[in-house]
Amino acid sequence: MSDTPMCEIPIDVYRRLRLLYLIEQFDVACFGSVRLHKTAYFSEKEQQVRVFTFRKARHGQYSEDLENTLEQLLTMDLVVAEPMESSQGKGNKYHAVKEGSVPCPHAQWLAAISADAKNAIEQAVQTYGYKKLPELLETAHTQDGFEDAAGFDVLLQANAPEYIPVSLSQEACDDLILALSPGFVMTLLDLSQAVKEFDFRRVRSD
Repeated sequence: MSDTPMCEIPIDVYRRLRLLYLIEQFDVACFGSVRLHKTAYFSEKEQQVRVFTFRKARHGQYSEDLENTLEQLLTMDLVVAEPMESSQGKGNKYHAVKEGSVPCPHAQWLAAISADAKNAIEQAVQTYGYKKLPELLETAHTQDGFEDAAGFDVLLQANAPEYIPVSLSQEACDDLILALSPGFVMTLLDLSQAVKEFDFRRVRSD
């Protein structure tokens, strides 16, 4: 029996952690949201516990849950979106903010992601994350069941529970939940900005 403490984190926090980990696996950045959705799809495809539901869309497998999670990470300044150069295609490229510039999840919190899930994410990035886009789309469109599905049919169903048991102490769990909660992070960022803008010369020393 393992002596590792256990706790539970909400599924939305776990999604943010999983997607942030996936984006961090790219050497420079993930070039385009289409590439991000496809890489995430292949990372979840063979997993017993899946956190994103993928549906059939024009450019292949698409997850509204993933898109919402990405927007949350962008709002929290944990992921940055930058316009791609014309030679790289249209849209944005995404990269995780390096630790030290803004609040970023501590390395110990990655224990919340199982070794099997980490391996699946890393393998998906290496196998699919750097394919040329036409080749990636062809691979996505030839997956079992894709051609027979109607527009926006579910191709891969999320099955994770509302709360995810993870191998962390309760204190580490609480810290992780706060660090990946948009409301808390936005409050910290607003406070930090307010401190930067405050004119301390107006404060009386007496």
